Amino acid sequence: MERSELMNKRELRILSEIIRHPKINSMRLKRMTGLTERQLSYAMSHINEALIERGLPGIKKLGDGSLQVDDRVFRFLAKSNDAFQFDHFHEEEERTYLTLLYLLTTSDNVSLDHVVDYLGVSKTTAEKDVRRTRLFLEQKHKLLLKYTRANGYFIQGSEVEQRLILNDIVLSLQQYSDSQDVIARATCIGIEEIVHYAREVEEHIDVTYSDDAFVTLVNTLAINITRNLSGRVKDSDYFENKLSDTLEFASVKTITNSEWVGSESDLEWITLVFLSSNTLKGAFQDVQSSILLAIEKMVDQFEQDTLVKIPNRKAFDKQLLAHLRPAYFRVKYGMHLTNIGVDKVF
Repeated sequence: MERSELMNKRELRILSEIIRHPKINSMRLKRMTGLTERQLSYAMSHINEALIERGLPGIKKLGDGSLQVDDRVFRFLAKSNDAFQFDHFHEEEERTYLTLLYLLTTSDNVSLDHVVDYLGVSKTTAEKDVRRTRLFLEQKHKLLLKYTRANGYFIQGSEVEQRLILNDIVLSLQQYSDSQDVIARATCIGIEEIVHYAREVEEHIDVTYSDDAFVTLVNTLAINITRNLSGRVKDSDYFENKLSDTLEFASVKTITNSEWVGSESDLEWITLVFLSSNTLKGAFQDVQSSILLAIEKMVDQFEQDTLVKIPNRKAFDKQLLAHLRPAYFRVKYGMHLTNIGVDKVF
C-alpha cells in the first residue's frame, strides 16, 4: 500500500475554510488565505489527491463558482485528529531540492520506492517530483537524470556542475524552517564535527566569517563531504590544480580528515567553499593580489569623484577586500552570489 498523501497546514486551513463556509468561492478563499491563483490551484489539487487516496470524494466546484466538500469528508475528519499527517510535509519546490540532494549524496541505488520513502509522499507524487527534477536539471544545468535497472536513478554530467548544484541546494533549503534537520539527515558526518573542523580552519587561516556565512559554510561542507564519500563521483580530477597554490589549500590539506576526501580535487573544492564564504575580516596572504589592486583603484576613483577622503584608507581597503574577495571566487568559478555584506565595511 502506498504511503498516505500528506497535507500541510496551509492546505488543512483551506479545507477547513471550505467546510466552515459552504458557499465560499475561489476569490474569497484567496482573500482569506492570501494565496495567489496559482498557489490556491496547486493546494486544491493536492487536497483532492489526499482525499481521493483516502477513498473520499474531492472538493467540487459548483455552477455558481462555490466550492463544496462532501459530508463524508467532514465526518471522516471529525472521527480522527490524525486523519492527515502534515508535520514533515515539504512544498513542491522544496521537494525538488530534496530529490536532488538525495540523488547527489546517497550511496544507495535509488529506486522510485526510495524517493517515496525519502520524501514521505505517495508514489504518484514521487513520479511527478522525479519528472520535475529531470526538467530542472536539463533546463537549468544541462545535466541528465538517468535510470537503469542496475543502478537506479543517477545524475549524468559534469562533476563541477553537480557540485555547484549542491552548493545552491544548501542556500535554497536554508529558507525553510526544517532546513537544519533536513541537512543533518542527509549527511554522513555529524554537524558538530563539521563545526569544529570549520572553526579550526577559520583559526588556521586567520579569518572571521559572518554568522550567517558560517552556518552556510558548515552545511555546504557537510553536504560536499557526504558527496565525496557517496561513491557517486566518477571524475576524480574534476577540480585539480585550480587552488592548490593558495595558502588556504595548504591549511585545508593539513587539517582535513583524510578519510573525508578521495582526491586532490575534493580538497581543492573544500578550499573553494572556504574561499567563497563571506568574511568579516582576515589576514589575507594575497594582499598584493590583483583583487586588492582593483579595490585600491576603485576607491581612488570614488575619492576623486566625490571629493571625500576616506580616513584610515589602508585599513578600509583591507576591510573591503575581506568582503569582495569571496565574491571574486564565486564569480570566477560560477557559484551563485549571495549578499556579500559590504554594508558592514562602513
